[in-house]
Amino acid sequence: MTSAKSSSAPLLALELIAASIPSPTADADTRRYLFDGCAIAVFLFGRNISDPQQTLSLTDALREVGGPEFPVSADLDGGYAWRIRPEATH
Repeated sequence: MTSAKSSSAPLLALELIAASIPSPTADADTRRYLFDGCAIAVFLFGRNISDPQQTLSLTDALREVGGPEFPVSADLDGGYAWRIRPEATH
């Protein structure tokens, strides 16, 4: 990450963005967005996850672009707002 002394506020803001992606695959637009450095992490929601194998494929694809340490997380809080079914992440 660039130090605060050498960056403008808009550039620093870009270093803090964790993105949501629109689909269960890392399509060309998503890959380009990540490759261009527009997000430091991705949050997955129900629309992104269907089963464990698909989840693994998606996270692998995201890390191909973002690097092996690229953070990928999921909204697993449960309750009325449960976004991802339990069987999707076993």
